[in-house]
Amino acid sequence: MRITVIPRIAALLALSLAGFAHAGTLEVQLSNLRPTGQVRVSIFADAQSWEHNKPLASQLVPARDTRFLVRFSGLAPGHYAVRAEQEQGGGHELVQRLLLARYGTSGNRSERRTPFAAAAVEVIDDPLVDVHMFTEGRY
Repeated sequence: MRITVIPRIAALLALSLAGFAHAGTLEVQLSNLRPTGQVRVSIFADAQSWEHNKPLASQLVPARDTRFLVRFSGLAPGHYAVRAEQEQGGGHELVQRLLLARYGTSGNRSERRTPFAAAAVEVIDDPLVDVHMFTEGRY
């Protein structure tokens, strides 16, 4: 009986290296921003955290232009969803602030309550995700 050792060693090596899959970077390209105020960009790893607004990571960035690129590094391969919210602060009245507020998700759906499955993107390498910002009921 002949035992082939090389294929077994190769299989064991492949399994052990699977746990060392490289961490990915998710780049989020925001568009249709108002060039004032700040934007909170958050990523979520599952539907439960998405529904309860418990992000895996979040960044608060200044909106200085109508487009902006945000990077999240060190992500394990998997599915993630992105949510971005831009509130207009300052001395505006509450109604005016709400009208100026913008929001967006990966998947670029205009509904505020987008399901995780519709917004999720797969991070294997280093994907670029476009997030178009909407106002309530408008583009």
